[in-house]
Amino acid sequence: MDSVKRIKKQYDSILKTDPSIFVTSDAYLKFIGTGSSEIRKEIVELTADLQHKGILKAAFAVGAGILGYFTEYLPLKIGLFAAAGGSAIAADMEFRSCYELDQLLELLDRRGYLR
Repeated sequence: MDSVKRIKKQYDSILKTDPSIFVTSDAYLKFIGTGSSEIRKEIVELTADLQHKGILKAAFAVGAGILGYFTEYLPLKIGLFAAAGGSAIAADMEFRSCYELDQLLELLDRRGYLR
């Protein structure tokens, strides 16, 4: 989640840069295009990483849930179900971060600053 917020803040700071500090408007657009391209590359890499983490956490959640279902010892059953639930929530957070990054990527593409 912090990575998503950091990328959004970085993109906002690029857009909030005062255009008057640049000699020409082309230099300003080039600055935005270069910054947007770097952010786009970062988003793609981070999304792939978050997807892998989310898949592993979801697989653990399913495995722990199945083990919990077939376990007869009650304290272990409760522990496995709790672990499955916690892992499922963590996987959901990873996938939500991927969704937010995808929305930011679509925003970058719509604005057309990418070069």
